[in-house]
Amino acid sequence: MRCRMFNGHYSPDKILLVSVGRLSPEKKFEFLVEILKNFPQAFLCIVGGGPYIEHLKPLFPEKQAHFIGFLQGAELASAYASADYFVYASVSETFGQVYLEAMSSGIPIVAAEGKQMKEFFKDGVHGYTWRPNDVEDACQALQKAINKRKVLVYNCRQNALNHSWNSAANQVEDVYFKVKNDKKKKFNLKGIYCFLNWFVLQIMILLFMVPFMNVAKPVKKPSNSKLNSLPSFKFCISLLSLVAFLGIFISFC
Repeated sequence: MRCRMFNGHYSPDKILLVSVGRLSPEKKFEFLVEILKNFPQAFLCIVGGGPYIEHLKPLFPEKQAHFIGFLQGAELASAYASADYFVYASVSETFGQVYLEAMSSGIPIVAAEGKQMKEFFKDGVHGYTWRPNDVEDACQALQKAINKRKVLVYNCRQNALNHSWNSAANQVEDVYFKVKNDKKKKFNLKGIYCFLNWFVLQIMILLFMVPFMNVAKPVKKPSNSKLNSLPSFKFCISLLSLVAFLGIFISFC
């Protein structure tokens, strides 16, 4: 695959760069021409297709670039693994899947700085970034990556393993278990406390309503009880119940 990517211009001392993506204006593949001008020992293989290919081909020197076309599956993985560095000038990516694909093959990243990389990329650890549209900064980023390639290769591979589908599934599973265990720990104290508040609140509501209930009673002889002779007895019961109800309600909230 490496020889195929060089398209007949293979040389052991050449550096093979790879860039993967849809060939369209927002990907800014033209910017990579400026990098090649400053690195005559570099060869760029562009993987992908799109309506912009006829515009891009004349811009790149034939001895330093090759448009290999659309690849997928094992061929795409082989293209990543055969390259020395992954270069990318676009800042319009959303998820940035191509960066993770490259890192999974242990390829250092040299790309334009963008928000799509901040979640899984650290400058100087997994590669180097340049300020968008800054040719000098881009060349410096590539040179730094060349000088530190062995360390970057190891870091990229380890980082990609942390973002595999199995790793993502394990992270989601850990979140569910954590929520489940937290609920178990808090139920014995807070759950019982809330239940007692609810129970007392129901009792207070009933006590507040009882004095206002009119229930038919059998006729009895007049009682000499002093409580029944007090006209404000029911009002006092209602007032005390209302105060208790408000107190419980405030503590419950």
